[in-house]
Amino acid sequence: MSTALQHLVRNMLALAIAPSPDRQALYIVEEDEGSLTQALVKGGEPGVREEIAEDVKPGTPALYLVVDGKEEEERLVLFLDESNELYCCRYNSESYEWEEWEFEGISTPLAVHPETRLSGFSNPNETKVVYQTPTLELQMMSMRNGRWMTGETVPVEAQAGTPHATVDSPDQIHVFYVRKDNQIGHAVQQYATGDWKDTVIQNSAFDKRISHFLAVPVDAQGSFDMYAAAGDRLVHIDANGKRQELGTIKEGRLIPSTGDECAPCVTWVFTFASFLIGFSFGSQHLQSSGVVQGPGPSVPLVGGEF
Repeated sequence: MSTALQHLVRNMLALAIAPSPDRQALYIVEEDEGSLTQALVKGGEPGVREEIAEDVKPGTPALYLVVDGKEEEERLVLFLDESNELYCCRYNSESYEWEEWEFEGISTPLAVHPETRLSGFSNPNETKVVYQTPTLELQMMSMRNGRWMTGETVPVEAQAGTPHATVDSPDQIHVFYVRKDNQIGHAVQQYATGDWKDTVIQNSAFDKRISHFLAVPVDAQGSFDMYAAAGDRLVHIDANGKRQELGTIKEGRLIPSTGDECAPCVTWVFTFASFLIGFSFGSQHLQSSGVVQGPGPSVPLVGGEF
Protein backbone atom coordinates (compact mmCIF):
# COMPACT_ATOMS: atom_id res chain seq x y z
CA MET A 1 0.00 0.00 0.00
CA SER A 2 1.38 3.40 -0.95
CA THR A 3 2.09 5.85 1.84
CA ALA A 4 -0.11 8.43 0.09
CA LEU A 5 -3.33 7.41 1.83
CA GLN A 6 -1.52 6.80 5.12
CA HIS A 7 -0.38 10.44 5.06
CA LEU A 8 -3.88 11.57 4.17
CA VAL A 9 -5.28 9.67 7.17
CA ARG A 10 -2.59 11.11 9.45
CA ASN A 11 -3.40 14.65 8.37
CA MET A 12 -7.14 14.07 8.60
CA LEU A 13 -6.92 12.76 12.17
CA ALA A 14 -4.47 15.41 13.37
CA LEU A 15 -5.77 18.22 15.57
CA ALA A 16 -4.23 20.70 13.13
CA ILE A 17 -1.56 20.85 10.45
CA ALA A 18 0.39 23.69 8.85
CA PRO A 19 3.33 24.14 6.47
CA SER A 20 6.72 25.08 7.84
CA PRO A 21 7.96 28.61 6.98
CA ASP A 22 10.08 27.28 4.09
CA ARG A 23 7.16 25.13 2.86
CA GLN A 24 9.47 22.12 2.87
CA ALA A 25 7.97 20.31 5.87
CA LEU A 26 4.81 20.03 7.92
CA TYR A 27 3.81 20.91 11.48
CA ILE A 28 1.37 18.61 13.26
CA VAL A 29 -0.40 19.80 16.43
CA GLU A 30 -1.17 17.35 19.25
CA GLU A 31 -2.65 17.48 22.75
CA ASP A 32 -1.29 15.35 25.56
CA GLU A 33 -2.32 15.59 29.22
CA GLY A 34 -3.38 19.22 28.94
CA SER A 35 -0.44 20.43 26.85
CA LEU A 36 -0.73 21.53 23.25
CA THR A 37 2.39 20.90 21.17
CA GLN A 38 3.60 21.06 17.60
CA ALA A 39 6.11 18.76 15.94
CA LEU A 40 7.89 19.28 12.64
CA VAL A 41 7.38 16.29 10.33
CA LYS A 42 10.14 15.64 7.82
CA GLY A 43 11.34 12.30 6.56
CA GLY A 44 8.09 10.67 7.62
CA GLU A 45 8.35 10.98 11.40
CA PRO A 46 7.65 13.87 13.83
CA GLY A 47 10.67 15.61 15.29
CA VAL A 48 11.09 17.35 18.64
CA ARG A 49 7.83 18.61 20.13
CA GLU A 50 7.51 22.29 20.92
CA GLU A 51 4.96 23.48 23.49
CA ILE A 52 2.28 25.89 22.32
CA ALA A 53 0.09 26.14 25.46
CA GLU A 54 -0.60 24.54 28.83
CA ASP A 55 -3.85 23.87 30.68
CA VAL A 56 -5.82 23.17 27.51
CA LYS A 57 -8.97 21.10 27.48
CA PRO A 58 -8.25 17.37 27.15
CA GLY A 59 -9.29 16.47 23.61
CA THR A 60 -9.42 20.13 22.60
CA PRO A 61 -9.97 20.97 18.94
CA ALA A 62 -7.30 23.13 17.34
CA LEU A 63 -6.94 25.39 14.34
CA TYR A 64 -3.55 26.44 12.92
CA LEU A 65 -3.61 29.59 10.76
CA VAL A 66 -0.79 31.18 8.80
CA VAL A 67 -1.67 34.84 8.33
CA ASP A 68 0.03 37.07 5.78
CA GLY A 69 1.70 40.04 7.48
CA LYS A 70 3.20 43.25 6.18
CA GLU A 71 6.76 42.10 6.91
CA GLU A 72 6.39 38.44 7.84
CA GLU A 73 3.67 35.88 8.25
CA GLU A 74 1.95 35.36 11.60
CA ARG A 75 1.26 31.94 13.03
CA LEU A 76 -1.83 31.50 15.19
CA VAL A 77 -3.20 28.43 16.96
CA LEU A 78 -6.74 28.48 18.38
CA PHE A 79 -7.96 25.95 20.97
CA LEU A 80 -10.15 25.51 24.07
CA ASP A 81 -8.91 25.82 27.64
CA GLU A 82 -10.08 23.70 30.57
CA SER A 83 -13.12 26.00 31.00
CA ASN A 84 -14.25 25.54 27.38
CA GLU A 85 -13.17 29.08 26.53
CA LEU A 86 -11.69 29.82 23.10
CA TYR A 87 -8.06 30.91 23.26
CA CYS A 88 -5.42 31.89 20.75
CA CYS A 89 -1.63 31.71 20.86
CA ARG A 90 0.69 33.57 18.49
CA TYR A 91 4.23 32.53 17.64
CA ASN A 92 6.84 35.16 18.58
CA SER A 93 9.59 34.90 15.98
CA GLU A 94 11.98 36.94 18.13
CA SER A 95 11.72 34.92 21.35
CA TYR A 96 10.95 31.68 19.46
CA GLU A 97 8.05 31.02 21.84
CA TRP A 98 4.28 30.81 21.65
CA GLU A 99 2.44 33.55 23.56
CA GLU A 100 -1.21 34.14 24.43
CA TRP A 101 -2.84 36.51 21.94
CA GLU A 102 -6.05 38.38 22.69
CA PHE A 103 -9.06 38.58 20.40
CA GLU A 104 -8.82 42.35 20.13
CA GLY A 105 -12.14 43.93 19.21
CA ILE A 106 -14.56 41.37 20.68
CA SER A 107 -15.79 40.55 24.15
CA THR A 108 -14.38 37.38 25.63
CA PRO A 109 -15.01 34.68 26.57
CA LEU A 110 -16.93 33.57 23.49
CA ALA A 111 -19.82 31.18 24.05
CA VAL A 112 -18.84 27.90 22.37
CA HIS A 113 -20.34 24.42 22.43
CA PRO A 114 -18.23 22.10 24.64
CA GLU A 115 -17.83 19.71 21.69
CA THR A 116 -17.13 22.40 19.08
CA ARG A 117 -14.64 21.80 16.32
CA LEU A 118 -12.70 24.65 14.70
CA SER A 119 -12.07 25.50 11.06
CA GLY A 120 -11.11 28.56 9.09
CA PHE A 121 -8.76 30.17 6.60
CA SER A 122 -6.64 33.24 6.05
CA ASN A 123 -6.25 35.17 2.81
CA PRO A 124 -4.54 38.53 2.09
CA ASN A 125 -7.73 40.42 3.06
CA GLU A 126 -9.03 38.67 6.16
CA THR A 127 -8.96 35.69 8.48
CA LYS A 128 -12.13 33.71 9.25
CA VAL A 129 -12.77 31.15 11.98
CA VAL A 130 -15.84 28.92 12.33
CA TYR A 131 -16.95 27.43 15.65
CA GLN A 132 -20.18 25.95 17.05
CA THR A 133 -22.22 27.79 19.67
CA PRO A 134 -24.12 26.21 22.59
CA THR A 135 -27.30 26.48 20.45
CA LEU A 136 -25.59 24.38 17.72
CA GLU A 137 -25.19 27.29 15.28
CA LEU A 138 -22.04 27.48 13.20
CA GLN A 139 -20.74 30.96 13.94
CA MET A 140 -18.09 32.91 12.02
CA MET A 141 -15.59 35.34 13.50
CA SER A 142 -13.41 37.49 11.28
CA MET A 143 -10.15 39.39 11.68
CA ARG A 144 -9.01 42.35 9.62
CA ASN A 145 -6.00 44.54 10.42
CA GLY A 146 -5.54 42.76 13.73
CA ARG A 147 -9.11 43.32 14.99
CA TRP A 148 -11.73 40.60 15.38
CA MET A 149 -15.49 40.75 14.96
CA THR A 150 -18.30 38.21 15.38
CA GLY A 151 -21.92 37.95 14.35
CA GLU A 152 -22.19 36.06 11.06
CA THR A 153 -23.95 32.70 11.27
CA VAL A 154 -23.80 29.92 8.67
CA PRO A 155 -27.51 29.17 8.02
CA VAL A 156 -27.46 25.38 8.44
CA GLU A 157 -28.63 22.75 10.92
CA ALA A 158 -25.60 20.82 12.08
CA GLN A 159 -25.02 17.95 14.48
CA ALA A 160 -23.67 18.78 17.91
CA GLY A 161 -19.88 18.55 17.74
CA THR A 162 -19.89 18.30 13.97
CA PRO A 163 -16.54 18.23 12.20
CA HIS A 164 -16.44 21.05 9.69
CA ALA A 165 -14.13 22.41 7.02
CA THR A 166 -13.97 25.95 5.66
CA VAL A 167 -12.56 26.62 2.19
CA ASP A 168 -11.93 30.04 0.66
CA SER A 169 -12.09 30.69 -3.10
CA PRO A 170 -11.94 33.89 -5.18
CA ASP A 171 -15.74 34.29 -5.29
CA GLN A 172 -17.09 32.04 -2.55
CA ILE A 173 -16.71 30.63 0.94
CA HIS A 174 -17.38 26.89 1.28
CA VAL A 175 -18.37 25.38 4.63
CA PHE A 176 -18.65 21.60 4.89
CA TYR A 177 -20.31 20.07 7.96
CA VAL A 178 -22.32 17.05 9.16
CA ARG A 179 -26.08 17.47 9.11
CA LYS A 180 -28.46 16.12 11.74
CA ASP A 181 -29.37 13.28 9.36
CA ASN A 182 -25.67 12.23 9.30
CA GLN A 183 -25.02 13.37 5.74
CA ILE A 184 -22.31 15.87 4.78
CA GLY A 185 -23.68 19.30 3.98
CA HIS A 186 -22.03 21.90 1.74
CA ALA A 187 -22.94 25.55 2.39
CA VAL A 188 -21.64 28.17 -0.06
CA GLN A 189 -21.64 31.94 0.43
CA GLN A 190 -21.18 34.30 -2.52
CA TYR A 191 -18.77 37.14 -1.74
CA ALA A 192 -20.61 39.48 -4.12
CA THR A 193 -24.05 39.17 -2.51
CA GLY A 194 -23.49 37.53 0.87
CA ASP A 195 -26.16 34.94 -0.02
CA TRP A 196 -25.86 31.35 1.18
CA LYS A 197 -26.89 28.12 -0.57
CA ASP A 198 -26.90 24.79 1.27
CA THR A 199 -26.76 21.41 -0.50
CA VAL A 200 -26.03 17.78 0.43
CA ILE A 201 -22.96 15.90 -0.79
CA GLN A 202 -24.23 13.09 -2.98
CA ASN A 203 -23.95 9.58 -1.44
CA SER A 204 -22.63 10.95 1.87
CA ALA A 205 -25.10 9.19 4.21
CA PHE A 206 -23.49 6.99 6.89
CA ASP A 207 -24.92 4.56 9.44
CA LYS A 208 -22.28 5.53 12.02
CA ARG A 209 -21.30 8.99 13.20
CA ILE A 210 -18.81 10.82 10.99
CA SER A 211 -15.81 11.70 13.16
CA HIS A 212 -13.49 13.33 10.61
CA PHE A 213 -13.47 14.32 6.97
CA LEU A 214 -11.37 16.18 4.42
CA ALA A 215 -12.76 18.28 1.57
CA VAL A 216 -10.20 18.28 -1.24
CA PRO A 217 -10.60 20.76 -4.13
CA VAL A 218 -10.19 19.13 -7.53
CA ASP A 219 -10.48 22.28 -9.64
CA ALA A 220 -10.95 26.04 -9.32
CA GLN A 221 -14.68 25.90 -10.09
CA GLY A 222 -15.76 24.57 -6.70
CA SER A 223 -15.67 20.79 -7.18
CA PHE A 224 -14.48 18.71 -4.22
CA ASP A 225 -13.62 15.14 -3.38
CA MET A 226 -14.45 13.99 0.14
CA TYR A 227 -12.63 11.59 2.46
CA ALA A 228 -14.75 10.67 5.49
CA ALA A 229 -14.14 8.49 8.55
CA ALA A 230 -17.26 6.95 10.10
CA GLY A 231 -16.80 4.35 12.80
CA ASP A 232 -13.52 2.72 11.82
CA ARG A 233 -14.09 2.95 8.05
CA LEU A 234 -12.54 5.39 5.57
CA VAL A 235 -14.65 6.26 2.53
CA HIS A 236 -13.81 8.31 -0.57
CA ILE A 237 -16.61 10.19 -2.37
CA ASP A 238 -15.52 11.82 -5.61
CA ALA A 239 -16.89 15.08 -7.01
CA ASN A 240 -19.48 13.13 -9.04
CA GLY A 241 -20.79 11.23 -6.03
CA LYS A 242 -19.03 7.93 -6.71
CA ARG A 243 -18.36 6.24 -3.38
CA GLN A 244 -15.51 3.86 -2.55
CA GLU A 245 -14.57 2.24 0.74
CA LEU A 246 -10.81 2.42 1.22
CA GLY A 247 -10.31 0.35 4.35
CA THR A 248 -10.30 0.34 8.14
CA ILE A 249 -8.59 2.91 10.36
CA LYS A 250 -6.84 1.31 13.34
CA GLU A 251 -4.58 3.21 15.75
CA GLY A 252 -4.24 6.09 13.32
CA ARG A 253 -3.31 3.96 10.32
CA LEU A 254 -5.27 2.70 7.37
CA ILE A 255 -5.64 -1.03 6.87
CA PRO A 256 -6.56 -0.91 3.18
CA SER A 257 -8.98 -2.85 1.11
CA THR A 258 -7.42 -4.82 -1.76
CA GLY A 259 -4.88 -3.05 -3.92
CA ASP A 260 -7.17 -3.22 -6.95
CA GLU A 261 -9.97 -1.51 -5.02
CA CYS A 262 -7.72 1.29 -3.84
CA ALA A 263 -5.76 1.80 -7.05
CA PRO A 264 -8.02 4.45 -8.64
CA CYS A 265 -8.02 6.50 -5.46
CA VAL A 266 -4.23 6.31 -5.03
CA THR A 267 -3.81 7.45 -8.63
CA TRP A 268 -6.12 10.39 -7.90
CA VAL A 269 -4.16 11.26 -4.76
CA PHE A 270 -0.87 11.59 -6.62
CA THR A 271 -2.44 13.37 -9.58
CA PHE A 272 -4.58 15.98 -7.83
CA ALA A 273 -3.70 16.16 -4.13
CA SER A 274 -0.01 17.03 -4.31
CA PHE A 275 -0.46 20.18 -2.25
CA LEU A 276 -1.07 20.99 1.37
CA ILE A 277 -4.46 22.60 0.86
CA GLY A 278 -4.65 24.58 4.06
CA PHE A 279 -3.10 25.43 7.36
CA SER A 280 -5.04 22.99 9.49
CA PHE A 281 -7.31 20.03 9.20
CA GLY A 282 -10.38 21.56 7.67
CA SER A 283 -8.89 24.93 6.85
CA GLN A 284 -8.19 25.49 3.20
CA HIS A 285 -7.58 28.20 0.63
CA LEU A 286 -8.40 27.74 -3.05
CA GLN A 287 -7.26 30.22 -5.69
CA SER A 288 -8.29 30.53 -9.31
CA SER A 289 -4.92 29.32 -10.55
CA GLY A 290 -5.15 26.10 -8.56
CA VAL A 291 -4.81 24.84 -5.03
CA VAL A 292 -2.06 26.71 -3.23
CA GLN A 293 -1.20 27.93 0.23
CA GLY A 294 0.99 30.91 -0.57
CA PRO A 295 4.31 31.74 -2.16
CA GLY A 296 7.11 29.24 -2.29
CA PRO A 297 7.25 25.50 -2.95
CA SER A 298 4.16 23.43 -2.24
CA VAL A 299 4.03 20.97 0.64
CA PRO A 300 2.50 17.58 -0.18
CA LEU A 301 -0.80 16.85 1.53
CA VAL A 302 -0.56 13.09 1.30
CA GLY A 303 2.48 12.11 -0.74
CA GLY A 304 6.20 12.71 -0.71
CA GLU A 305 8.43 12.20 2.31
CA PHE A 306 6.13 13.83 4.81
